[in-house]
Amino acid sequence: MQDDRTLNKLTLGRLEDTVGFLLRRAYRHSVRHVLPVLNSYDFKELEATALIIIIENPGCSLTDVARAVDVELPVAQRHLKALEKARRITSSKSPTDRRVTTYLATEKGVSDYQEMAEQAHRVDDALYEVLSPKDYDAMMRSLRILSGID
Repeated sequence: MQDDRTLNKLTLGRLEDTVGFLLRRAYRHSVRHVLPVLNSYDFKELEATALIIIIENPGCSLTDVARAVDVELPVAQRHLKALEKARRITSSKSPTDRRVTTYLATEKGVSDYQEMAEQAHRVDDALYEVLSPKDYDAMMRSLRILSGID
């Protein structure tokens, strides 16, 4: 991967004004700094995301998690099995539809996530401190709109 200083010297034409390009660059920049924190707690990125979804939405299904993280069911299932093996979540069959598996976070899962998230947020906050609160809020609103959340 090229050094950012080298990339900043290149003329990218319209590319440097393309939303997808800028989003990928910002995402990769953030991930480069946050992944070491996730790894130190033995979390993969998708596992951490799935766990917070389960913590915030107890009893959600595999389909719910897969849709929320925008991956195929087998990919979500693989990461949920890893979380279950690490005793961060439990699974059970839905009482209303035995074909549906639902997930709950364990105390260990909540504790592990909170500890890891605290460090990850500190790293992320340091990346965003170059933005004023107004610019940060505008960026977050724009990202929610572009992602289809709002």
